[in-house]
Amino acid sequence: MGAFGGLVMTNRGRNLQAKAQTGKPLNFTRIAMGDGQLSGSSILDLNSMRSEKKSLEINKLKNLGDGKVAIGAIFSNQTVTTGFYFREIGLFAMDPDIGEILYSYGNSGNNAEYIPARNGDEIIEKNIDLITVIGSAANVTATIDESLVVETQVGAQKKADAAKAEAIGFVKSFGLGDTVQAVERLSIGNDLNNLNATGFYSGTALVNAPDATSFFFVQHFKNSDNVAMQIASRGSADIVYIRRKQTTWSAWVPLATQDWVQSFGIGNKTPTIVSDLNDATTTGVYVFTNTTLNTPSANQYGTVLVTNRTADRISQLAFLISGGQIPKLYIRVFGSAGWGDWAIISDSGAPSWTNLPLQNGATSNPGYPVQYTKIGNEVRLRGMLNGTVAAGTVFGTLPVGYRPGAPYMYLTTHDGTTALSAKIHISASGVMTLLSKTGDTHVTYVNTDFIT
Repeated sequence: MGAFGGLVMTNRGRNLQAKAQTGKPLNFTRIAMGDGQLSGSSILDLNSMRSEKKSLEINKLKNLGDGKVAIGAIFSNQTVTTGFYFREIGLFAMDPDIGEILYSYGNSGNNAEYIPARNGDEIIEKNIDLITVIGSAANVTATIDESLVVETQVGAQKKADAAKAEAIGFVKSFGLGDTVQAVERLSIGNDLNNLNATGFYSGTALVNAPDATSFFFVQHFKNSDNVAMQIASRGSADIVYIRRKQTTWSAWVPLATQDWVQSFGIGNKTPTIVSDLNDATTTGVYVFTNTTLNTPSANQYGTVLVTNRTADRISQLAFLISGGQIPKLYIRVFGSAGWGDWAIISDSGAPSWTNLPLQNGATSNPGYPVQYTKIGNEVRLRGMLNGTVAAGTVFGTLPVGYRPGAPYMYLTTHDGTTALSAKIHISASGVMTLLSKTGDTHVTYVNTDFIT
């Protein structure tokens, strides 16, 4: 831009400036670039570019004082299809009486800069700033394309510094950093539902706190009037509560604490020994001894896991761990009618199998006697009937305590292949019948299990 040596105001520019001194508006409209030669023409008489190549939208207007303004635009060769010599530049303004005029003009003559057309991804951009005279005109404006406005380095740094200071102040307002910020103390009876601003609070006997009497530190986070969250910690205990608001506030929920986790026997805390399992109703892990009442089995030691969903929906899972005993697992539940009976659900010891007395000439396959056992209320059968046992044969009767609660019929196989099948029926009185089979020469598996 130094090659232009400054702009010269045209006659029409001087006339418009004189009008501006009387209060008429002085509105700059655009900046133009061209490659025209003056060829002896007077700048004072010009009202257009000699050979205009590019028109630029104004993106900056700054009053410099002393009757001068700076006007800026951004040039890019993105839309230049034919290169040209940047030899002339003009500033246009709107005369309220005759329309747009060439206000001031400059020409670099033989010192023109060549502007190439866009070549692939090569883009040339220039910030063009013009300084022109406006005198004492009071009403000076420019037609500015806001999409082209760019921040100066000085202006951007000022805004960055202001944002940094504001961010540091915001962080320090939470008591962070090197400035101690007192937590806002709420009066007795203040309602936590009415907190509005995000921040830290404290108080005693607060309405809608986790409890009505304790001292609490409270963090309030607000997203909108209908969406918020609060975290409360009791001043006298290591317990933290949380709740959220989506139009209305949810109930307070305690977060996991060390004591709560250790209540499940995790960590270095020994579970509580109870004297009566009927009294173990709070969720957690407990220990019982040979003197504890209402255990699954008398004179036994073990642990019990209690899960409390509501006052009348409680379950207990008990593990017998007496020395030298086979580990066993029991369960019972508490409902509106009180505690139910203990039921065994696992016995890790090898079950004791009993041979089933066979009837009506039925025999077992050698090495695979027909046997039964019981774990809890589950009856299990195993073994094979000899291939000579015919369809329709009643081959045995289960004793009382090992019979199904209702007639039970199941499909089984011959020789371990699903291609050959048999059907066995067990009545509620324990009578076992081989109803059908696909071949008389094949052994029949009796393996099954059912609930008594």
